[in-house]
Amino acid sequence: MLFLFAILILAILPLSTARADLLDDAVLAHRAGIPEVSITKIRKFLASNPAPDRVDAANILLASCLIETQKRKEASEVLDHASGPEAEFLRAQEALRSRQWNDAVSRFALLLKAGGPFLVESRLGLASAQKALGQSEAALTTLQPLLQSEGSTEPKVGLLAAEIYLNRPEPAKAKETLSRIKTNSLRQQVEKVCLAGEIALQEGNLEEAATAFNEVLARPEDRTSRVVAVAQLGLVKILVQKQEYEEADTDLEKLISEQPRSALLLELFQNLFQIYSMENNPSTTELAQWAAENAQIAGPDRPAYALYYLAQVQLRQELKAEAEQTLQQLVDRFPNHPVTVDGTLALSRLLVESGHADDAAKQLASLLERSPNLPDSEQYRLHYRLAEVLHQKGDLPSARDLFRDLSKKFELQRQNTLFNWAVCSLELGDGPGFEEAFHALEGLKTAGDLTGDLLFAKGILEAKIRRSSAEDTLERFVREFPRHPRADQAKLAQAEFEFTEQPPDLKGAQEYLRKIATTTDVELQEKRDRLAFFLAASEPSPNVRNVQTLAQEYFQKYPASSFKAEIRLKLGEIFFRQSDFPNAQTQFELVVEENQDSPLVETALFLAGQAARKSLNSASVDRAVALFEEVYKLGGSLKFQARLEEALTMRQARQEKEAIALLDDLLAQNPPSDIRIQALDAKGEAQFTLAANDLKLYEEAAKTFDALISSEQIPVEWKQRAIYQKGKCLEKLGKTDEALASYYDVLTAEGNARDQLWYFRAGFDAAQILEERRSWGSAAAIYEKLANTRGARSGEAKDRLTRLRLEHFLWPE
Repeated sequence: MLFLFAILILAILPLSTARADLLDDAVLAHRAGIPEVSITKIRKFLASNPAPDRVDAANILLASCLIETQKRKEASEVLDHASGPEAEFLRAQEALRSRQWNDAVSRFALLLKAGGPFLVESRLGLASAQKALGQSEAALTTLQPLLQSEGSTEPKVGLLAAEIYLNRPEPAKAKETLSRIKTNSLRQQVEKVCLAGEIALQEGNLEEAATAFNEVLARPEDRTSRVVAVAQLGLVKILVQKQEYEEADTDLEKLISEQPRSALLLELFQNLFQIYSMENNPSTTELAQWAAENAQIAGPDRPAYALYYLAQVQLRQELKAEAEQTLQQLVDRFPNHPVTVDGTLALSRLLVESGHADDAAKQLASLLERSPNLPDSEQYRLHYRLAEVLHQKGDLPSARDLFRDLSKKFELQRQNTLFNWAVCSLELGDGPGFEEAFHALEGLKTAGDLTGDLLFAKGILEAKIRRSSAEDTLERFVREFPRHPRADQAKLAQAEFEFTEQPPDLKGAQEYLRKIATTTDVELQEKRDRLAFFLAASEPSPNVRNVQTLAQEYFQKYPASSFKAEIRLKLGEIFFRQSDFPNAQTQFELVVEENQDSPLVETALFLAGQAARKSLNSASVDRAVALFEEVYKLGGSLKFQARLEEALTMRQARQEKEAIALLDDLLAQNPPSDIRIQALDAKGEAQFTLAANDLKLYEEAAKTFDALISSEQIPVEWKQRAIYQKGKCLEKLGKTDEALASYYDVLTAEGNARDQLWYFRAGFDAAQILEERRSWGSAAAIYEKLANTRGARSGEAKDRLTRLRLEHFLWPE
């Protein structure tokens, strides 16, 4: 409970034996508990031009009454014209009533330091403010001088201390403190009974708690509205513990409806949300009604809390867009309400999730700018979240600077801010910044694991960017933190680093893997076994049986692994390289069967098609065509290559016409140049094959090869091949002059790279035409050109050149 303390008005304004003026009337009215009457009389008194020595006293009483009637703005204006310890005490109390906790702490602390007539009340006020800030230890320390007496404890002190112990929660200490309180009034007795009920509730004594709360509610003349609310809430909590949620829900909604300005309103909403969280589909009608009401009529608290908890319910129901709108209403309508801090933090998370990190940063920065006097804990939370958002949106320099500033300004969670400062510095390549943060973290006695985490993060990041220092950093981590939870992960990272080096150090990787052979971490075991498989599969001459055994063990041990597809692809690749095409095809097709949503499905289908095509039987060829068609229909990156492979498979099955139809379809889609070149070549060859039964098709084939020759960016070897094949078409058509010219064009094709096969084929075919024409000199010139070209057939060209010269006397003069 938050106890607000009576001001010593009677000590400040002693009454004379006879009523002298309106001020005396105002004092009597205040003493009777009617501050509204006091306000009217004091204002009349001040308007009557009273003696200066009584003006300050009148202002003090007026401010006190205004505070009690929640006219805080007017109270502040009156206090601006008052001075002295009484005014300072009122200002401190006003800060406490208006929840300006930090301001209240400062003011009560100054009053304690200065001494005077308000020492006890100031100590109580300071402890209340500290309690509200969550500083329970500091609050108990503040109260300690008032709790040290061996006898009974002053009621106000004991009641506040007991409440602090309850909040810790330490019900035994609360009960012991309560036992030493001897109340001075029926009101204090009721408060004591209410606290006893809360203690019983915390200890699980539900019947005892219910008895206490019902006793409070049965004594209307001796209780405050706040004590009534605490008792009513206590009964609701009992219903919750008995799992009577429907009745608890109804009672809480009634309490909130009847008490829009209750000091317990936040706790009422918290408990209501707790009940809603236990229901599958709670109704939000009441929350929506309270959220929409006019704050000038009901006060700002109920609509503000309703908006916040409405958003929380919407989040539980996965209504993120609606929750974002609700939180935005909270920020817009109640920019300075305490719950808006939590609302802004929640809104920032939603904005980041929806891809609006810039807006999230603006919301956080705006709240910090308009609320510079927030408690340190709230300042820290907002700045920390802002730094996180800046990091998430890629503004690493700003995030680093903010984490660094937080680590130096706040002791709150300094380990985290130092850690994040170091991580940001690491990502930025800021070596000095990293070292400064790292050494500061090392200096914290409780930061052992975090320091290790940081060194681990440094090593992992260096490994990702292939920095050579990664191995040394990870070695240092393992050496300095051998029992760290991530020590085995570091060894695995070292093994992966060795494996991915160029060239890979397979032996080094295997050595690191052996060091983590006894790990009990299931996730780490899976990563270790996966890497062990790939190491075995990457040997220059892998043991197929061993690799297959490792794969099968992995599949049995981790049947739901998301990496099964990678393992199967690699195993299929090994079978493929060993020309075991049926087993390769099986592995590739299992990838698709086991996980149709895998991003590797397209690749697996394509490779399965290639394996089927290599099997060289009619059934597997048909299967290859079907597999390539599946890849084509997926429309992915292998779409055009699959269509080309399908056509080549058709050609393999001697279905040339079907192949040409597929190739025409492919060419009409404007595929990449490398695919287009292969498609034109395959089409020309298919037409050439069909031309054996239809001579006109040689002309069509020649046109296709012409289109290939004129292709942009065609490699010289492909150009030689196309020109040669065009020459063959022309030769078949009896156009030997044009064919001869084509063959010669192969020999003079420009470009550094040359295809020896087509170069020598063209040369020998050109020379043969010339020999048939008895053009011995020209044929010899061709053979001489071939003989002077280093290649597999240059010796054969030299022999033919020698023969021609001997037979036809072609020796140079």
